[in-house]
Amino acid sequence: MTPSARLPFAVLALSVVLAGPAPAVAQSFSCATDTAPDERAICADCGLAQLDVKLSMMYEVLTKTSGMGARADLRESQRAWLSTRVACGGNVACLTGAYRARIASLQHLLDELYSRGPF
Repeated sequence: MTPSARLPFAVLALSVVLAGPAPAVAQSFSCATDTAPDERAICADCGLAQLDVKLSMMYEVLTKTSGMGARADLRESQRAWLSTRVACGGNVACLTGAYRARIASLQHLLDELYSRGPF
C-alpha cells in the first residue's frame, strides 16, 4: 500500500479516536451512587473532581508511607475533614476552599516526609 493510499485509513483512525468519549475524572467515590449534596456537587464540577482525585492520591501516599501513630492521626484528621466537606453541602466555593486547605495540609506532610528520606 502506498503512503497516499494509507492516508484515508490514518484520517479514519484519527477521527475515531477524536470522536470517542472524553476521559472522565475518577472521583474517590462512585458518582453512580452519590446521595449527598457534596458528592453531587463534586461529580458535577470538573474542577472539584480533579481536586478530589489529587487529595485522594496524596492521602493514599501518606497512609502507605506513614508509621502507625502518624497513620492513625492522618485518618482522624481525614475524618474531620470529611465532616467539613459534608457541611459545605453543594456549595462549590465552600467545597473548593475545603479541598484547597486539605491539600495544602497534606502537601505539608508530604514535604516533611520527603525531607527525611532519600527518595
